[in-house]
Amino acid sequence: MAIRVLMEPDLRAQFKSQCALQQTSMNEVVTMLIERWLKEQQGGK
Repeated sequence: MAIRVLMEPDLRAQFKSQCALQQTSMNEVVTMLIERWLKEQQGGK
């Protein structure tokens, strides 16, 4: 399954660079952020 995210090229470049510095993939970070957001929406359950 895939999600396509549209963003400004500069924002994407910064995101990609930071992921590389952290030795993680953009996919892993986006997945983590979505999971965190869902947890917050469910009241931290």
